[in-house]
Amino acid sequence: MKQVKIRRWQLLRWRRHREVADLRGEEIVAVGKRAFTDQAELEEVLFPPTLSAVKTAAFAGCAHLHRVVFDVQNAVGLAANAFADCGYLREVTGSELLSVIGAGAFARCRNLRALPLGRDLRRIDTGAFAGCSSLEELKIPSCVETIGEGAFADCCELSHVDLEEGLTVLGVGMFRRAIALAVPALPETIREIPSECFRGCSAFDVLRLPGSIRALGSGAFRDCRRLTEVTAELGLADVGAFAFLGCRDLAVVRLPHSVKKIGFGAFGFGWSRKKIRVLADNEYMLKKLRRMLLLCGSLGRVSVEFDGKTLAERRRERHRRSLDSAPTHIS
Repeated sequence: MKQVKIRRWQLLRWRRHREVADLRGEEIVAVGKRAFTDQAELEEVLFPPTLSAVKTAAFAGCAHLHRVVFDVQNAVGLAANAFADCGYLREVTGSELLSVIGAGAFARCRNLRALPLGRDLRRIDTGAFAGCSSLEELKIPSCVETIGEGAFADCCELSHVDLEEGLTVLGVGMFRRAIALAVPALPETIREIPSECFRGCSAFDVLRLPGSIRALGSGAFRDCRRLTEVTAELGLADVGAFAFLGCRDLAVVRLPHSVKKIGFGAFGFGWSRKKIRVLADNEYMLKKLRRMLLLCGSLGRVSVEFDGKTLAERRRERHRRSLDSAPTHIS
């Protein structure tokens, strides 16, 4: 069997059992499926400028691989599990040129602390960084169009995420069990928090939902145990089932009069001595909120209160403004 096999500009096999795979002298555009899989001796990979794709599981299970260099001229796509289970991987140079990060591409790379993402990135697939337990910070550029389920699930050291203004999508279960994550600033371009997006983010404390967000998916903030206060601005219409179930420290929720639906068990079930104060922003909303919370099974866990100006106060304010704006005639 040949140690190295290249066909039609694709590296199909590498079995040289060396610590460094320097591919810069090779005229290849792709690294083939499982080309380096389980190469225990491999510690460093240097890619050629012509590279455009790393295929499925190409470097999966390379237990001692700790450095990867993309010295390329064009955008590069990573297929599923491209670097999965590379437990020692710490440095990825040139990651700004990645255009696609496939499902599980960096899954369980437990020593990876940071991975800069650039303007060419369009897609982050399912579980792309799942289990990267040393990943500490992240910036997701606005050019990303698709984010798969659980893309950053179980990243237990991830503490800071910068969601760039202009980003329009988040993924289902995107930050599930990211237990160190602080509440990120949500861009005004986000329309929905998908199901279980922030489930188990137990470092969350005070949450503000901008008016651009129309819906919270099922279990969106479930089990955020230290979450104490939620303020949703005018625009939110749908609170999904189990959205805040298991948020044991939740004390205050401010809901706007734009809310039209509250899903099953959104704030838990049954009766509780410790009530969550659900605050309505106008008097007409009080009865509507109580009915929605009764139907979803959460009424026994909340107290619905009015938090705003009464109708009479608003009328007086309007009258005062009209007087202030009226022209004054001096004879």
